[in-house]
Amino acid sequence: MKYLLVIMIFSLFVDAKTYKDWGLLYGDSEGTIHKVYDKELKREVTQFKSQSSRDTYINGAKKGKKAWSNKSEKTIEWTLKYTESFVVMVSVKTLDGYRNLIYTSGNENGNLYFGLGEDMVDGEWNTITRDLERDLRRYEPTNSILSVNAFIIRGSGKIGKVELLKSKVQEPKKIKTQPTVSPSLSVKKSEKELLKEPQTVVKKENTPQIKLNRGELLYHKLGEPFFDPGMVAKDSSGEPLSVEKLGEVNINKVGRYVLTYMATDEKGNTTIKTRVVMVYKSGIAEQKKKSTPTPQDIEEEEDEFLSLPPLTEHEKVKQVESLEKINQEQEEMLDFFD
Repeated sequence: MKYLLVIMIFSLFVDAKTYKDWGLLYGDSEGTIHKVYDKELKREVTQFKSQSSRDTYINGAKKGKKAWSNKSEKTIEWTLKYTESFVVMVSVKTLDGYRNLIYTSGNENGNLYFGLGEDMVDGEWNTITRDLERDLRRYEPTNSILSVNAFIIRGSGKIGKVELLKSKVQEPKKIKTQPTVSPSLSVKKSEKELLKEPQTVVKKENTPQIKLNRGELLYHKLGEPFFDPGMVAKDSSGEPLSVEKLGEVNINKVGRYVLTYMATDEKGNTTIKTRVVMVYKSGIAEQKKKSTPTPQDIEEEEDEFLSLPPLTEHEKVKQVESLEKINQEQEEMLDFFD
């Protein structure tokens, strides 16, 4: 009976894959990684010390041998202890290519990025649990995750664990938990699942500002070279900031591609903007939807005109705004020549 109890307790923690191997995302980074003993959790944790806003730490890889390539667990859970702003990126491979699901210590939600709340930087241990499939489908309803590959974080602080779980996240709620002797579940603060629906929140005045040239929605013809029209980023005092771009556009495949732009000031405040690029091939025929295409289907698709993938409600609004802006500019030009 005693051994049976031990096996039952052990089985509670093997239904997850824990990742402990950390490295620097950029080779020229000055950030450091330390293994330290945490008296509160009574175990070893990972501590990051950043020298600049560019210092970023990664566990796994986008692809290749170092990638987790986890195809079965699509719920992620991590514990952290931070007193300054942070940005977490979870790299996933999807049916429509690679995506980065981004989580910040702010309150703003947007296309594939989510605000966890400012109380995440209160200097206490917090546990965050996210259903990655659900987060992806909020903005890309027809897409799906094939594998979870990496966990990336920016900012100085401590990480207690990063785990992928089989269990699905329940409905939004906060549960108060007491610290236990288990290394997997020891937390001081109540667990935060934070699965509220995305909403637009006005940015604070002291956060960086990013303006995307040509707007948030672009149409690009299949096969033609793509040149990013760029952006302008400034801090709260008007000084220019460098911008990091995530994502890529496959000009040889019809689809919807998300480019993410991040600007961080000296205080660690981060602003995120996204641009959607719709790669299209002109034509009327509809794209075939088959779960397992045969070689014959693939040969037929090569000669078939594919339609554009569906727009989200947010992108439809942006499309209307873009058309209205073009019409207004044309009217102003006609008035000028008259």
